[in-house]
Amino acid sequence: MLRWMDILIVVKDFGSNIIVVGDINSDLEKPKNCVTGTLEVQGFKNCVTQPTCFKGQSKNFIDVILTNVPTRVQGVECFDTGLSDCQHMVLFSTKVHIPVRDQGK
Repeated sequence: MLRWMDILIVVKDFGSNIIVVGDINSDLEKPKNCVTGTLEVQGFKNCVTQPTCFKGQSKNFIDVILTNVPTRVQGVECFDTGLSDCQHMVLFSTKVHIPVRDQGK
């Protein structure tokens, strides 16, 4: 079974605009987190800048929007929907470019 960091290594070769979204169950804000170093080495940036998991007094950054083109990810927001006892929802939009098709073909 592949770990999610192994998956990043594989998907980075799929194309030039990659976005990976999910709950990685690893707090990226904790010191000595090996995930952060792996992201940098593989050319990915996490666009989530607010905590997404709240248990007691702790606030954790476990949900990610990882991309190799951060300028394409916009309007990242984290908010409490009331559906979970500790997890916030992450919302974002993305800019896409669709080339104009040649009408002569």
